[in-house]
Amino acid sequence: MTSRSKRLAKTSRYFYARLEPCRDFLSSWSGTINPCRQFAVRGTIEPRQSQSFSLVFTMLPNLDELLKEFQELEDWEERYDYLIDLGKQLPELPAQLKTPAQIVKGCMSTVWLATSVEKSENEKRVLIEADSDALIVKGLIVVLLAVFNQRTPEEILKLDENQYFGQLGLNQHLSPQRRNGLFAMVKRVKQLALEQAASGTSD
Repeated sequence: MTSRSKRLAKTSRYFYARLEPCRDFLSSWSGTINPCRQFAVRGTIEPRQSQSFSLVFTMLPNLDELLKEFQELEDWEERYDYLIDLGKQLPELPAQLKTPAQIVKGCMSTVWLATSVEKSENEKRVLIEADSDALIVKGLIVVLLAVFNQRTPEEILKLDENQYFGQLGLNQHLSPQRRNGLFAMVKRVKQLALEQAASGTSD
């Protein structure tokens, strides 16, 4: 078995394992959500859609898992293929969120990005939902989610994404167009986080 075949098999087993805990929920979900969990929504995300969509995102690798996987891959070609594999696992964004208002400017491919805010008694966390019409960009969205998703606005604003992008080799190996598109997504996420942080000070 080639190294690529081994990696594809490993990726398939990984996502199957991640999907298993969600399967019972997704098969039995009837549209009822916990009324105690309230979402402050930006755009057109309904609470019911946001919660179920976020659950599917738990299948995707977190930041530590991504860093470990990239370290195990021998060269950029394998890492590039892995990004494409990740892109194939990205849940499709609901059609009602693929609007001109959600398009990220500065990306070579079309990218839709929306956020909602999950509020608890003492804090709020930014939930990111995104999609693209290009597989490699979908993979980069998975990286973006691993770095920023479900963090507080303050954490997002303090986070140095270049540290992680450098460890993943993205700064070095992505084409200028793809790199600009990635940072356009980062800029959009941080702008939304800044708005949420500012609104929090006036609550």
